[in-house]
Parts: sequence; C-alpha cells; structure tokens
Amino acid sequence: MIFTTLFFGLKEGIIAVFVSLISIMVVAYLYLQNILFLSIPLSKILTNPISWITAMAVLTLLGTIIVLSYGIIQKKLMLNVRYSEKQAKTLSKMNTRLKLDIKKRRQAETELIKSEEKFRILYEQSNDAIFLHDLKGEIRDVNNRTLEMLGYQKEEIVSKYIFSLIPKSELPTVQIAFQETKEKGNMRIETKFIRKDGTEIFVDVISKIVDKKRGIVQGIARDITDRKQYQQRLQEAMNATIETMSKIVDTRDPYTAGHQYRVSQLAIRIARELHLKPIQIEGIKIASLIHDIGKIGIPSEILTKPSKLSEIEFSLIKGHSQIGYDILKNIDFPYPIAQIVLQHHERINGSGYPNGLKSDDILLEAKIIGLADVVEAMSSHRPYREALGIDAALEEIIKNKGILYAPEVVDVCIRLFREKGFEFE
Repeated sequence: MIFTTLFFGLKEGIIAVFVSLISIMVVAYLYLQNILFLSIPLSKILTNPISWITAMAVLTLLGTIIVLSYGIIQKKLMLNVRYSEKQAKTLSKMNTRLKLDIKKRRQAETELIKSEEKFRILYEQSNDAIFLHDLKGEIRDVNNRTLEMLGYQKEEIVSKYIFSLIPKSELPTVQIAFQETKEKGNMRIETKFIRKDGTEIFVDVISKIVDKKRGIVQGIARDITDRKQYQQRLQEAMNATIETMSKIVDTRDPYTAGHQYRVSQLAIRIARELHLKPIQIEGIKIASLIHDIGKIGIPSEILTKPSKLSEIEFSLIKGHSQIGYDILKNIDFPYPIAQIVLQHHERINGSGYPNGLKSDDILLEAKIIGLADVVEAMSSHRPYREALGIDAALEEIIKNKGILYAPEVVDVCIRLFREKGFEFE
C-alpha cells in the first residue's frame, strides 16, 4: 500500500487500502461459506492461521494488481487529457494569430484601396499627361490630360504604339532613349508628339519602369511648346542682333565685307567634322560671326590702308581682340563667346596675341575660328595685296601644323577642301 501511495499518489493509496479491506471481508465471507478453492471444513480453517494469511495475501495481491492497473490507466488518461489541453492551447494561439493576420490583411487591403483611390485621383487630375505602356511600346492606359493634350478619345489611343505618336525626325533619338529605359529603368528626353489633327507639340518626357514583372513603363509628359516657341523667338532675336553686329564691322571695313560670314561657314563645317556637341557648334557659329567686333575701336584709316602697316599700326590692329572681349564680356551668352573672341589670334606655341597662350590654355573653339580666319584671309583680297588663293592658305596651315595650329583642326580643314569639295560662298 505504501508503494502504491508513493508511486501513484494518495488517492490511489486510499483506493488500494479500501480494496484490501474489501478483499479481507470477501475472504472472511468465503471462508465462512466454506467455498474458497478447496472444500476444507470450517473447523480446520478456523484452527489454521496459515490458511488465513495465505488467503489474505493472495487477495491483497489481486487487489494491488487491480489498483495498479487502475492507476496506469488513469495516468494514461491524465496524460491524454494534458496533451489535449496543450493541443487546445496551441490551437487557441494559432487561432488568435490567424485572426490577427486576417485583421492586418484586411487593414492592408483597406489602405491599399485608399492608396489606389488617391493615386487614381492624382492620376486623372494631373496637369501633366500620364500614360502606361509595355516594353514593346504598346499603350495600356492614359489619363484625361493625355487625351486633352493629343486630342484622342481613350479607346482610340489605348493599344496604339507610342512610336506612332513621334515624328519621323525624332524617332532615332526616342528609340535610343527607349532602350535606355529598358536598361537603366528610367530616362528623360525632350521630343515632340503628333496630335490627332497632325500638329506637333514639344514635350518633356520622364519615363520609369513601375512594374518589372509585367514590364510596365510609366511616362509623364509635360507640354513645353510655349517655352520652346519663346526660346525660338529669343534665339531669332539673338541671331538678328549678331547679324547686325557683324554688319556694323563690315561697314567699318568694307574691303573685308563678308569675311566674318565666310569664316563662320568654314568654322562650322570643321566643328561638325570633329563631332562637337550642338551647343559648341552654336557657340562657334556666333563667335565666328562677330570675332572681329573689336575692329569697331580701330580707326578706319588703318583698317582700309592700302599699304603695309607700320609696327604701331599693327599693334593697334592686334588690340581688336581685347576690344571685342570688352564689348562682349557682360553679355550673358550660353557659350563663352567673349573668351573665344579674345583668343582667336592665339597660337599653340605661344606666339599669338593678346596673351601669348599655349595649346592647352586655348579653347578648341578659338583654335577652330583662328585657323578658319587665316584660311579665309589668305584666300581673299585685301587692300594691301591680292588674294593668295586657297592652295597657298592650305600650304600655310600644313607647314605650321602642330606649331601654330592644332593638328586635328588642320587635318579636318585639309580634308574638307581636298576630299569633300568645300568652297566659300
């Protein structure tokens, strides 16, 4: 009984004692009835204590076995109950987490819907044209501003290809930019769009891949036609001003009338052959047209003198570069016009004027105009000499290639005259 109590607990020990007492009562009853295993007379049982002890031991053992079996079964039942409780707790926790996940997902979906609604409002009410297309250029969606800008209905423009909206003259540049979007994920370009009525508008376009999996590109286009037209008017006004300044120089020195225009012709062709940037070519065009503007400050008697100039007169002539710089330096050109005019008589070995600059210190634009100036001057008539001709001019620059004149500029100039048939107009 002590073993049962220690192993299974107080409850099982009490049950064991109870079972044992019942067993004793059963033994006593059976003996009294004389039916226990053997038919032994009651007189012998009562006078033989060993029989009583044996019977009690057997029944106690049976009772203990019964109690042990009961305890084992109960233990298993208890373990099952505890396992079930543990599973129930785990399931409860999982259920709680699932509810939280569902709640968070619903909140996220709600926020996403709100975000999409905000985006849709911004998308439709934007002052800029917004359009979506795939990596092949097929338009998938456009906002209202795109329809207003281009004059289409939505069903007319969706499924068109973006390249069909681009003028042929702009296609090569746009195709390069389109490839850049594929490779880098974004790009920006100024180009033109064709409206439904055939008119063209200038646009500033920013494109970005917004969905890599589906290959969707978002383009934002701003109509800059008014700005471009204003810039064009300013450019035309500036060109007219430059032409006027050039003509002023021609009136001061009628013997060299047209000199600056012819220098500009050659200088621009050289610049293009050297593959300079458009902004550099434009700067060369303007600077070459007014490179002798400083001659306004030189007495006309010296400019038109039919004989050789004295040393003092020539020093005055050389001052025209500095005078030209002083005239132009406060004008806010988008190119270094004043510096180009100042340097167009500098030579790469430092023998030029006014500052004796050497190769790397001289602007490439000034090197080009300086060489074109020499070729035009030698091939044209002057008050103090007859025209020497193109061949003499070319021999001069070949002889001084790498000494006075930049080699790459000389090579291009020679090729223009001897291989490409360039002539002054």
